[in-house]
This record gives sequence, structure tokens and C-alpha cells, in this order.
Amino acid sequence: MILYNIKLARASLRDRPGLTALTIAAIAVGLALLTTMTTMSYQASKLPLRDKSTELQTILIDSREANAQAITDLRRMPRLTYQDVNNLMQDNALDMDKTYLWKSFAFLNDQSGRVNPRQVRTLAGQANFFTMFDVPFLYGSGWNTQDDQKGAPVIVLSYKMNQHFFGGENSVGKSIRINSTNLTVVGVMAEWKIPTRFYDRTFSSTRFDDVFIPSALGLNMKLRRFINCWPKDQALVGDFSRDNVEGLKASECGWLVMWASANEEQRTRLQNYLVQYQEQQKSLGRLPMSTPPALLNILEYTKLNLDDNFDLTVFNLLATLFFLVCLVNTVGLLLAKYMGKIPEIAIRRALGAKKHVIMTQYLVEISLIAFVGGMLGIMLSYFGLNGMMHLYIYQSDYTVTVEAIDHLYQLDLIMIAKAMAIAILSALVVSLFPVWKMVNTPPASHLKAQ
Repeated sequence: MILYNIKLARASLRDRPGLTALTIAAIAVGLALLTTMTTMSYQASKLPLRDKSTELQTILIDSREANAQAITDLRRMPRLTYQDVNNLMQDNALDMDKTYLWKSFAFLNDQSGRVNPRQVRTLAGQANFFTMFDVPFLYGSGWNTQDDQKGAPVIVLSYKMNQHFFGGENSVGKSIRINSTNLTVVGVMAEWKIPTRFYDRTFSSTRFDDVFIPSALGLNMKLRRFINCWPKDQALVGDFSRDNVEGLKASECGWLVMWASANEEQRTRLQNYLVQYQEQQKSLGRLPMSTPPALLNILEYTKLNLDDNFDLTVFNLLATLFFLVCLVNTVGLLLAKYMGKIPEIAIRRALGAKKHVIMTQYLVEISLIAFVGGMLGIMLSYFGLNGMMHLYIYQSDYTVTVEAIDHLYQLDLIMIAKAMAIAILSALVVSLFPVWKMVNTPPASHLKAQ
């Protein structure tokens, strides 16, 4: 029976081909815009490190001065001071894996001078960063804890930097230079497929770190540090950014991000510990703000950032409204197409055809129309996504490359299946009225005309 209905549907599609083409086009154009926008939202909202999304917790402590404005949005919490990070890292009562990191920029160049030097995004951190965040390696591995303590001249290259300087070869054991310091490559990362750079709290989805070095090494090399100092230390920001490491360590300036690996029970203990720690520091004349310390795991932090993505919300709303307009037009086109079928249906009903049989036939036809429209819409959305990607690159003055952001504009099987489901289901829903009206029109008047 289904094959028979498909055969009838194919024959019916050849009747009034202009209206059929317009119906397919309406579905395709509306679906293309909707799929383009929803794919961008879907890719941007992917959860980093899904297996550890509730395990890895970032620690937030308000170290600002007493007259600072109260914080209602945890994303506005300052980065941690060295005093707090050092206290938490050294306390053996916190029996969990902990790490901290800070970001910088530097110039990377090879000793031969045959390859163009690059300004690179540099992450300075601890050896356990790579294991805590499941960083994949193509060659070698991260450094060890002894390298952390000594500030050893070692470096881990991203896949991109290894391609640029060493042509993708195994560069472990080779030398490369940051600014004027020679470092030994101990590891080369594989392509790290994470949607955002969540670990440093920037949640950048377009610019990822190029090189990784031990924190102590970065301080010894006087790499620039991005710090926030409160009014009493504001005049020292320039001094703290490159020099005066000891002064920075003793200050209340925020520049570090700290993460802990904690299950549900450990998280509760860690939260209680942080409350007690804050009270203890208050008694020593520090941490005057009343903002309680907080923990945010990857899932919570990602959701917090996505909920405030106003641009994507507006674009999604506009795309949905446009798709609804296309569906309304589809209803009109189907009415125009099927009203001419009423005399034929009147004869079929007079000969004993049941209403549900006729409805099934036309719903199968509409499913075929929706399928074709859906396939065309998916192809159009591919070009739409490429257009949006190049528009973003143009808006960034070409400081962003295609390789850096193409993961945000990729159609995958999930989005393709979702697009086809939307096309077929929405077409069936909006076609119910035209088909119902067609099969429920009294056939008597039409039979007299025949």
C-alpha cells in the first residue's frame, strides 16, 4: 500500500509542477536559514570535556577591596591572587588534583631562521594540566613536576605550531626559541577538538593556545602577565606585568585561574573549606568583600556563558520567525495546488474511497515534497554556514583563520537529521488543513458538474 501511495504521489508531483517547485523552494529557503542559525548555536554550545564536565571545578574567590561594587554575575569574579592559589595548592587537607594557569603572549622562532617567527598565545601552568584536561598528544608528553619546581626550559607545542616550524615531524628533543630563550620541545599536541577555551575563563571559540610552558619558567622569562589590580595597587600594574614578581605575589592583584578535580562529595568538602578559608583570611586583614567563594564546574560555567549570548538568541529567533513565514506560504501554495483536486476526489469518494485512504496518499506526497525541500535546504545551509564563517573572518580584519573557526560552522549528522525531521514534520503539520479541507468538501456539487 505504501509503495502504491508513493507511486501515486510521484504522479501527482508532475501535476502543476510550478506550484510543486514553489512549495519545495519555500521549505528549502526557510529551512536553510533556520539550520544555519541553529547549527551555529549548536556548535557554540557543545560541552567541552563532556566526560569531566561535572568533575573539573574552577575556584572563584573575591579578593577586591571593601568598597568594590557587589558581584551578582559569577563571570565577573576576579581571577585569583598568587597568595590564594599558593595557599590552596600547598594545603594537604585538599586531597584532590589541583592546577593553576595564566596566559601570555610571546614570539616563537626557530634557531635556523628559515621559518617565519610567530607571535603565539602562551599558556603557563603546571604539569598536571595535561592529565586533568585530557590533552591529546601526537608526540611526546607534557613536562613533569620537577620541571615545574625548577622552571625548566621546556615547551609543549600545539599541532598548528609544530606544523609551522617543523613541518609536522616529530620535534620532541629539538630546540625552539621563545623571545631570546632556547627551549626544548618535550611534547606535541594532537589537534585538540574542544569547542571553547574554557580553561582560562575566556571561553574563546576562535583563538586557541599555541604553546604551553611551566609557570615558573614564564615568570623567570618575564613574560607579560594580564593582571587586574585594585585602586591601591593600580600604579604598579605596569611593574607587575613583567617585572617585580615578588611584589606581584604579595599583592592582591588577580591574574591566575585555578581548577580542582572533585567528585560530588569532594566538591561539598571543598566548598566548605573555601568558606572557612575566606573567614581565616578576613581575620588576617585580607578578602574584605562579603561575596562567598564559589565553585563552577565546566557544565555550569558553559551554561552560564551561553545563557547570555544575546546575538545568537536574536538570530535564532529571526530564523525561526522566517521559517514560520515560509510555512504559512506553504499552506497557501498547498491550498492552491489541492483545491483543483477536489472534483477528482469527489469521484473517488463516490466510488467508495475512504477519507483516510485519500489523506494518506496526499500526506505521502507532501512527505516527498518535504524530503526534497529538506535536502535542498541542507545544501543551501552549507553555503549559508560558509558565508557566515567568512563574514566573521572579514569582521575580525582577517586576524582569525578558517582553520581556527571552521568547527563552529560544520554540519554534522545530528544537525542534518534534525533538519530533515523539522522539514518533514513541519510540512505534515501545515498540510493537515489543506488536505483535511480537500477531503471534507461535499462531493455532491462537483459530481453534478461532472
